[in-house]
Amino acid sequence: MKSKNLLRSLLIVALVIVQNAFAQDEAKSSNLGVGMNLGFQKLFGDVDPTWFAPAGEFMTRFLVNDRFNISMGLGYGLLWDHYFERSFQTNLITGDLKANINLLSPGRVNPYLSLGLGVFSFAYKNTSGKSRDKDGKKEDPSLQGNRYYDGSFILGGGLEFMVTPKLAINVFAVY
Repeated sequence: MKSKNLLRSLLIVALVIVQNAFAQDEAKSSNLGVGMNLGFQKLFGDVDPTWFAPAGEFMTRFLVNDRFNISMGLGYGLLWDHYFERSFQTNLITGDLKANINLLSPGRVNPYLSLGLGVFSFAYKNTSGKSRDKDGKKEDPSLQGNRYYDGSFILGGGLEFMVTPKLAINVFAVY
């Protein structure tokens, strides 16, 4: 129940930030940006092999200066072992806070590095209907459907392509 209340609170904060960002006068310069990240994520762990699964994130960014910004994201994604014949699926809720450093002076293409902290919550679901895993080990039924929480360090980088002075497309990877 606490995780649902936290998720609702974060969603309300995100909506207020978006509303303020869009309410600003277009002629005025703003240090606040909002966006949506869409992509894929892959599980690296004790299950092998795993496939890429869809993920998305709502993001806000505050520009401190031309070379440095701080971003905050709230996302949702899936993790699974195979695309067609899944034996498990995990839904993942993420939150992160990152510092992004531009490597060059701002231009049409801006390479950057990211460093930050994240929190995430996940729930495991056995989708195969079998009580044993691929190696024949008996699966722990207490894992099924429970939600777990953890933290992470974030390291990555990317390229920001400026489409207009107020619109950018980012291609990035973080670990």
